Amino acid sequence: MIYLFYSFFRPKISLFGILLFFGLPSIITGQKQVLKSAEYFFDKQEYVTALNYFDTYDKIDKDKKALVQKGICEYQVGKFSECIASMKKAFDQKSTDNAMFLYTAMSYQALQNYKDAAIFYKNYLSNIKSNSSESDEVIKKIEQCQYAQNILFSDKVGFVENLGSNVNSKYNEINPVFSPTQVNKLYFSSDRNLSTGGLQKEKETGMDRYMYDVYSVENYQTELSILKKLPTRINTSRTEHIQSISKDGLVIFYDRELEDHSTAILTDTFSTNQDSMSLTYEFHSPIIYDLGDRDIFPINDSLYLFSSMREGGYGGYDIYSVERKEGTWGQPKNLGDRINTAFDDRFPFMTNGGHEIYYSSNSLNSLGGYDIFSSSFSKDGWAVPRNLALPVNTYGNEGGFRISADGTFAIFSSDRAEGSGGNDLYILYFKEQVLDQFEIPDFAWLNIEEETSEVGKSLPESSESVVAKKRQFFNKPLYYKTDIDVLGPQNLTKLKLVTDMLKIYPDHFVKLIGHATDAKKSDYDLYFSIKRTEEVAKYLSSHGLKSDKIQIEACGSSFPAVYSSKVESSDVADKLNNRIDMDIIVPENSPLQVQNETIEISPQIRNPKFDEYLHSEKGLSYRIYFASSEQLYKDEITKHPDGVCVLKPYDKTRYDYILGRYDTYKTAKKAYNKLSSTQYPNAKILVFIDGIEIKDEEVIKHVEKHTDLENYLLYEIGK
Repeated sequence: MIYLFYSFFRPKISLFGILLFFGLPSIITGQKQVLKSAEYFFDKQEYVTALNYFDTYDKIDKDKKALVQKGICEYQVGKFSECIASMKKAFDQKSTDNAMFLYTAMSYQALQNYKDAAIFYKNYLSNIKSNSSESDEVIKKIEQCQYAQNILFSDKVGFVENLGSNVNSKYNEINPVFSPTQVNKLYFSSDRNLSTGGLQKEKETGMDRYMYDVYSVENYQTELSILKKLPTRINTSRTEHIQSISKDGLVIFYDRELEDHSTAILTDTFSTNQDSMSLTYEFHSPIIYDLGDRDIFPINDSLYLFSSMREGGYGGYDIYSVERKEGTWGQPKNLGDRINTAFDDRFPFMTNGGHEIYYSSNSLNSLGGYDIFSSSFSKDGWAVPRNLALPVNTYGNEGGFRISADGTFAIFSSDRAEGSGGNDLYILYFKEQVLDQFEIPDFAWLNIEEETSEVGKSLPESSESVVAKKRQFFNKPLYYKTDIDVLGPQNLTKLKLVTDMLKIYPDHFVKLIGHATDAKKSDYDLYFSIKRTEEVAKYLSSHGLKSDKIQIEACGSSFPAVYSSKVESSDVADKLNNRIDMDIIVPENSPLQVQNETIEISPQIRNPKFDEYLHSEKGLSYRIYFASSEQLYKDEITKHPDGVCVLKPYDKTRYDYILGRYDTYKTAKKAYNKLSSTQYPNAKILVFIDGIEIKDEEVIKHVEKHTDLENYLLYEIGK
């Protein structure tokens, strides 16, 4: 019987023995390896992979340390309810890890349960050192929860969608910037695995990561999106963050980490082609990265917003403006305590009209992290900033807010866990269109800011001084590639602003000056330039402007902005040289202050003839009239090195041909004497002040200010 009993049970005993002596150690070893792998990926902050291992660890419910780590992973991947459950299990296992309270609080905050979030933040606070930077941060979180509870049910500004996998990746996508010249095109920076420099070790953390590069994406709202990485002239093996693009689309602003780990702010005469390195140069301005300056936003060619940690602010990052007048930079000015706080205020964006500012702040009035705020300017100064609230802002960080040209939607970045990973780009569809995108630019806040830039100073109670200040109008050229572009959508928007402004100020007028890329046929360049300029004049006239308020001029290729021969790609030369300048001429004591855009050009490719042209449009200059024609004027003189332009009197059908732009009467007379009296019998020296011809009978009025006119009076009028 004993034998039978033994015989009956022997196979089972043998199987158990096999499991005991062979299988069980293997299972135990396997589970240890699972936990070891989970902890390895947890330490590397690869939370998705770590969580997969924690989920297969069968002793997780009894391992209080692993439960806390698992909960942290769940928070990081957006599983907030699961995080709360894991932390409760860790607490039940007598864990004393204070991270339980912190991540439970953050999870409740993400779930918009601000009441319970505040309770767990207080539990966490009770276990850390008081009067420390960490305790200050937790107190701030508690106050943010109280604020969030109050605005939880506020009106929504619109609805938000993730831009999707055609744009976003498991890496970070940040700093979205709209293309100013192409609808449905967007630029951004990303540290995805397409990085030019590949995987590199981060100096601060010692962890491997990809460097940020600049990308573009076309048709980003459709399945037909086209993603491209910008050329290696811009993207290098180091990190590059796009900052902005100038309003005309000609200059890109970005920062680059250098070999010594310092960072420089660079600009590039923008082209997506692989042009020469000479197109990239350092942005020389008061905006300096090493002073803590970030987030450049060009309002126009001469006025910039940026954020900075520089001394003299209200605390953390503040938003500043800096202006350039006649080529000279002013001092950066703080926007004041209505916008800036004791916390970090960053990523400024201003609407085209200059009346609304959007920015990110991690102040007490945020839902957690950085939130997007807006403020509008009126006669009473900047309004109290408004939190855009849900669904724009979340428990996470929202930044890089940019509004589309038509004011119907915006793009921004957010690290909310519901995304693809890291920071994703999101689109906000406004319920109400942002109409200030279409307003005539008016930067009256500059005048207020001058009185409030001193730290601690508040806005004036009275707005009388603001009302008395001049209204500002920012004016920029019309750019074209082909004749169709002259009255294309981008230029029509600019022309509408000019038309509306001149209707408000009927005693002002506009001067149109056409330019073209050198086509080696100067006579044709001049003729087609004046014809294009006439098309613009006809448009303005057909939209209500009187013909005598429109002056027409064309220079063809006489005064190019850049050397075509020094640019490997003709795209850059065409962008800068093919344009029609619009100068607004204002009478004395005008209530309007006009800022004409100046073009950012690398010194290596800048043509001195362009500076000669700009100089002659200010102050006194002399020019020589030599011929008139109603058709194409063919003559070798159109190739004259002093440059030839065409004037079109508004009430005439003829074109007047003018030679040179001379600073003094002496140099003009010298050029005049070289002309053949038989070939050009009607040649005559003309006087121009600020680009406007002065008739002989009016010259005497300007002698006191421009004494060189005495020579003109003596030898031309008095002869």
